[in-house]
Amino acid sequence: MSGATAGDAQSPYEQSGDNKRTFLGKVNSRLQDAIQQGRGEEAARQSVVEATSESAVPADDMAVRSAETVNLNRMIVPQGVLIEGAMSSSSETQIAGQVKGDVSVENRLGLEPTAVISGRVHAITCAIQGKVEGDLETTHDLVVGESGAVTADAMSGKDMTIAGRVDGNVTCGGRLRLMSTASVDGNVRARSIEVNDGAILNGTCSMAPAGVAEGSKK
Repeated sequence: MSGATAGDAQSPYEQSGDNKRTFLGKVNSRLQDAIQQGRGEEAARQSVVEATSESAVPADDMAVRSAETVNLNRMIVPQGVLIEGAMSSSSETQIAGQVKGDVSVENRLGLEPTAVISGRVHAITCAIQGKVEGDLETTHDLVVGESGAVTADAMSGKDMTIAGRVDGNVTCGGRLRLMSTASVDGNVRARSIEVNDGAILNGTCSMAPAGVAEGSKK
């Protein structure tokens, strides 16, 4: 025997700088360091555990983990897409296409100028630049933009702003604002009403809490 000790022996992995950058090279380096420092067999096993925990996660596993943590929090219906039948969503929803059926969104709903909804619409809040051919109801705020049009009744649990056209009755649980470009052909009921110069209102107007029946105003 040459008399060389385990600490003096040099493994093949230590002889190659490239291999030492590999996973096995890293494990072997940890083992040699542990032996040289007198950490014993238990410490050597711990080095393997430490090196393993620091190893890179395979690309396939990373892709799977990323897919599992994706949070789909928005639904989009692009322009040119036609949906025939009822549509419901619990995510924020943006519609630029056409829906022939009722739409229910337990979140924020936005209708682009190219959007056409032929059915009833319900949402938590709603901003309309397109067209709704059916009763429209929101739990909170409702905004009908300048290019927006509702050809049925519109009701909001809280504030409502109309800058477009509504052909139907309007019921607002909070403050109703009729902008200068607004046109409403129907009766209006709201807690408070603000009418800007140029707004058109063809119908009766009353200020009362939403839900108070005619003839029982307080």
